[in-house]
Amino acid sequence: MRYFLDPLAVASRLAQLEMLVNLDASNRYDAEHLSKIEAMPRDAEKVGQNIRTQRERAGLSLAQLSQATGISKAHLVRLETKPANPSLELLSRIAEALGVTIADLVGGPKLTYRSATDEDVPASLKAFADSAGLTDDEVRTLASIKFRGGERPRTIKRWNYIYESLNLSQGLDRNDDEDLV
Repeated sequence: MRYFLDPLAVASRLAQLEMLVNLDASNRYDAEHLSKIEAMPRDAEKVGQNIRTQRERAGLSLAQLSQATGISKAHLVRLETKPANPSLELLSRIAEALGVTIADLVGGPKLTYRSATDEDVPASLKAFADSAGLTDDEVRTLASIKFRGGERPRTIKRWNYIYESLNLSQGLDRNDDEDLV
């Protein structure tokens, strides 16, 4: 039995995963945008328009993009001007050459995230950060942790315990990686 996979459908799902994987632990998705992941457009004409838009934004000619991707100029013209169903491999090569994601090419939703702001950092964490000399990244990482029940630690001692636990965990991960070598 043969199965046919629609490359644009697969690309849409891949783009969704790509956006989720690229999350930095110190940042949070805006909930309204996260809900838009469920359905991504698969309009073949839109893919061609997006390729052209991204190519022009990158300041590349068709010949330059052809050289960078190894895809013939004629094929790129067809992709940009006629409804097409490019393979994931082609989309990946084009996205890499243009410095964008597959989601940008298939028209995936733009997800936004925001860093923790001062209002997101509880007073107990600010006090712990000051006493421990934490970097802004470390404070943002701690502030981004989602606690069961939504209740954050209220004491410097508790924040210290969490911070030390994270550092210990990272050290264990590094040691486990060394054991694999």
